Amino acid sequence: MKRYTFISEMKTIALMLVVVSHCMLFYGDNMFWPELADFQSPAVIAIYGVIDASVLSAFMLASGFLLAASCAKKKRTMWQMALERTKRMLVPYYLYGALWLVPTYTFFDIVAFGREKGTGFWQGFVAMLLGQFSDHLWFLWLLIWIALFFVFTRALQDRKKVWILLVLTLVYALIVRYLLADFPYFKLSQVAPFLPCFWLGICLFQFEKEMEKIPQWGYVSIAVVCLALIVCYDNYQAAQAAAGVSLPYWVFWVVRFIGALMMYSFFRFFERTKVSEKLVATKAWIYTDRHSMNIYLLNCPFNYVYFRILYPRIGQNVFLCVMANIVLTFTSIYLTVWIQDLIKGLFRKIFPGRQQTA
Repeated sequence: MKRYTFISEMKTIALMLVVVSHCMLFYGDNMFWPELADFQSPAVIAIYGVIDASVLSAFMLASGFLLAASCAKKKRTMWQMALERTKRMLVPYYLYGALWLVPTYTFFDIVAFGREKGTGFWQGFVAMLLGQFSDHLWFLWLLIWIALFFVFTRALQDRKKVWILLVLTLVYALIVRYLLADFPYFKLSQVAPFLPCFWLGICLFQFEKEMEKIPQWGYVSIAVVCLALIVCYDNYQAAQAAAGVSLPYWVFWVVRFIGALMMYSFFRFFERTKVSEKLVATKAWIYTDRHSMNIYLLNCPFNYVYFRILYPRIGQNVFLCVMANIVLTFTSIYLTVWIQDLIKGLFRKIFPGRQQTA
């Protein structure tokens, strides 16, 4: 399959920015974040507002783009693709959930959405199995439910019926929004805002030849306009929240869609620069790109633990505390990934696979 460099860059940077945002959120106003500082930082809230509106949405766009590219090759049947993508997400979810998420959260007694303080190992394990307690691993369930929907509607992609597919996508999103909003298992209730972003990725692949004709300045203009809209939304939302007014759910969906388009436009522009060529050629980038999903899956609870250590000492200096947390978290993650690679290498030496003969 053709290597779409800008999509690869966007997916990797999006995951790295999620890790960065997790190190910042202690000074934010996210009610679902397990631990918060005694005060909020307006700068952190503003930066996180842009990241939150764009990075996961951009990852969904990239996933939709690559799914459409895979469907275009027609090398796998619908059921083969469904099984492959389900296995690709479920295996790491339960592997990291059982060996990393539940043990570390139990040991450090970290409060998270779906896990109360003092929850025992077995209780946390069962909640993880049911997708109730998943913390940052919820993202894997999100990918399963969204990818399966678009795999099962593959016929519309093959016929390039993207507008009919959009109607079905919105119907699915509305069903989740109104009928499954309180469904407590496997994060199915969370998929609605990201479905249009995945569809956008499919649509952009279908019109890839037309998108290549847009000049650099065109992509920059789109990215800047989208960024301005997101900033305006964040300010307006804050003002409405202060007045006790909640915005309609569809506004939230639109903002995610705009955020995905912003990231796509920026990386289409970035792809045509010499900086992009130099970046993808570096060993650090190649290593990060190859292990980006592992980096994401490992990032919590490193940032929680480091915040507990840093906050009593330098917590009043928001910038210093956040930067120290970012550096320590990424250092720990890369070290853990390196150890994982060593263990995998030793395992292959001890249990070599069957040698193929010519």
